[in-house]
Amino acid sequence: MKNIKLNIYRRGAVSLFVVIFFSLLITVLVVGFVRIAIKDQQAASAQNLSQSAYDSAQAGVEDAKRALVRLNTVCSSGNVGDCTDATNKIDSAICNDPVSDIAVVSEGEVKIQQKTGDAASALDQAYTCVTITRNTSDFVGKLTANEAKVIPLVGVGAFNNVKIEWFSTKDLPSNTTTVALDPIFTKLPTVEAYGTTKPPVMRAHLIQVGASFNADDMNNNSTNSSLFLYPVSGVADTNVNFTWDVPQTATKKPYTVKCSPTLASGGYACSITLPLPNPIEGDLNSRRALLELKTLYKSANYRVTLYNDTTLVKFNNIQPQVDSTGRANSLFRRVQSRLEIVDAYPYPSSEIEVTGNFCKNFSVTDRTGDYENNICKP
Repeated sequence: MKNIKLNIYRRGAVSLFVVIFFSLLITVLVVGFVRIAIKDQQAASAQNLSQSAYDSAQAGVEDAKRALVRLNTVCSSGNVGDCTDATNKIDSAICNDPVSDIAVVSEGEVKIQQKTGDAASALDQAYTCVTITRNTSDFVGKLTANEAKVIPLVGVGAFNNVKIEWFSTKDLPSNTTTVALDPIFTKLPTVEAYGTTKPPVMRAHLIQVGASFNADDMNNNSTNSSLFLYPVSGVADTNVNFTWDVPQTATKKPYTVKCSPTLASGGYACSITLPLPNPIEGDLNSRRALLELKTLYKSANYRVTLYNDTTLVKFNNIQPQVDSTGRANSLFRRVQSRLEIVDAYPYPSSEIEVTGNFCKNFSVTDRTGDYENNICKP
């Protein structure tokens, strides 16, 4: 009988141990799931606040746009006093001063209008600092393949050189800093043969105008000049015997530009400083010019800077920079944007652009009916 009772006691101890083990296991699993849920909720909340703070910063950029549009409108009206006041308001603005007349400062920041009675008001959105730099040290952007960009060359002072840089780390595949370059120029490759890590060919077209400008001036290299810049790793043609061509003929090879085979963060692979011809009217301070850039084969980021010999000259209100800091609760986001308020007119890069077949019919006739139903068949 004693042996039987002992076995019963042992079976009860095992059952108790199993219950305790599974209780601990379930507790660990529940605690783990709760921690994961809390962590995901915190991440979602942080992401929501981050996006809301970014939206607040963008609201500051929009107010800056309105301020710049108002500045251009006032100054173009001819009222010198209002133009001066609007200019001083932007140039002297500090973080706690609104750059737009519709913005109202409350407790050192501009509150973002919220709906009342819903959860959005709990985000407590505002932008805390917006400043505008009208005169920037460079003009930056990105060109897709065969896209043209017209840049007004207007400096705060006299300039006689323009520096063009293109193809940055943003244009390379991920985790790649090596640039593929031909040693020298031999011939233009096909689009299919052009490598993904090779900088594109850059076309630079300079146009200078004056009060007496007419169509015949387009044959003058001081008013209408173009260059095709081909990236290489060897000696650059543009280092010696450089001249603007009017235009480059089909038999003339492109100018070669010595580019860097490796890229550092924030830098550009290709860089060239081009001397500008004398203005067609007045002196260097009254130069009126446009620079058209176009990348061939592929896209690329670019930067343009102006120099008077070796001294940097800032662009005069051509691409203002807006620095805006937004807030949502206690989380802040800061954005920097470039605006092109001045370039409101879409300068044409060509009379017509096509990606497929193009057909034109030419007829010389004195009968109106000959022009009708004349279908072009490419």
